[in-house]
Amino acid sequence: MNNKPSILIVEDDCRQNKLLTDFLLGQGYRVRSALDCGQAISLIGEEEPHLILSDVNLPDHSGLYILDHIQVARHLEIAFVAMTAFTSIDVAVEFMRKGADDYIAKPINLADLLARIGRALETKKVRSRLSQLESQVHERYSLNQIIGHSPTMQRIFRTIERVAPTNATVLITGRTGTGKEMVAKSIHIHSGRARGQFIDVDCGAMPEHLINSELFGYQKGAFTGATETRKGLFEVAGGGTIFLDEVHNLKSDLQTSLLRVLQERTFRRIGGRENIDIDVRIVAASNVDLAEAVRQGKFREDLYYRLNVISIHIPDLSARKEDIPHLITHFLKKGATRAEFNKSAFQKLMTYPWPGNVRELQNAIEYALVMGQPPFLKLEDLPIHICEHAESEVPRRTSDARSLESVERAHILRILEETGHDQGRTAEILGIDRRTLSRKLARYNEQALGS
Repeated sequence: MNNKPSILIVEDDCRQNKLLTDFLLGQGYRVRSALDCGQAISLIGEEEPHLILSDVNLPDHSGLYILDHIQVARHLEIAFVAMTAFTSIDVAVEFMRKGADDYIAKPINLADLLARIGRALETKKVRSRLSQLESQVHERYSLNQIIGHSPTMQRIFRTIERVAPTNATVLITGRTGTGKEMVAKSIHIHSGRARGQFIDVDCGAMPEHLINSELFGYQKGAFTGATETRKGLFEVAGGGTIFLDEVHNLKSDLQTSLLRVLQERTFRRIGGRENIDIDVRIVAASNVDLAEAVRQGKFREDLYYRLNVISIHIPDLSARKEDIPHLITHFLKKGATRAEFNKSAFQKLMTYPWPGNVRELQNAIEYALVMGQPPFLKLEDLPIHICEHAESEVPRRTSDARSLESVERAHILRILEETGHDQGRTAEILGIDRRTLSRKLARYNEQALGS
């Protein structure tokens, strides 16, 4: 079978039609031809070509009739090149405005035609690939990909549906691994900004001396090493969404700068003198109690209220155990293999407290799929720290935030010990970023020295 691109020539001048047909056949293309719009549309219905090369003036209609047809009929993968006389350049511009990929003036230079066809086909291929990627991203972050049948999660879904089409600032809270970033991306994908960029900023992972310039950019000569003007992430995210993860890690001066952005919707680059307007939606997230951070003087109260216009709290997985079976099924299906856990393994998955939340559960199932022998997965196929976990090892959670933190600390240090202090492996087991783990361990060391 000939896999070369197919071209439909629409030209009422029989001599010109044959000349173009023979030339393009000689170049290896698959070619069909039509003498008018009606015949062309019939041929498109039989087999969709990769490209249409159409004269502007045809006996029954203008070539625009064909261009309109392929757009209305959603034949969006077809490239379109118009052929026009020199005296009709204004008509060719109208074709381009309505979606044609290119035009070529008559009399036609065959080498020029070949180059234009090649460019049009390549451009369409790139656009098609981008469209596919966009669809995949949209599907990945659609609400049906955020698994949750519990009443709490259903309320979260309803909130996302209501808030996504607006430009309201959103604050997402929840422990590490609960899915805050996925909720943020879902809000973006379901908003009018979906075609804009989604910029993810980990406020805790970025070095303190760099985060200001990363967020706001700088002018050439603003400091040593600033050899050119550089846009910050707020500018790059223009027309889209910027996601400030672990926003509680911002130092006081950056909290002030962020407050100014939220209040005035403008900022200045480092070393700049002009205000730059921004058109960006801000979604922030934190795995600590920001209200408590405000009471302790660690976070600006006015910034907290600016961020907390719409609040979405994602509960720990242990607080919504009815979602665990659905998550298990979902992650097993993602493993691209038919598999299920036996009774003892399933029971362990249901009773384990999941301090690393959904991310830890996902990692555990991926581990079992690799180490076990599907379709039947056993208890011993799960990570060792889960297999050997006893119900008494982790105290029941209370409303005391300090006890929750102590549970997390004990769990992290135990996994670290089991892995021989391999931070990379520990972070993988816990389902958290290695930089997040490093920050937590540094904080534990500070607390130990302080005591």
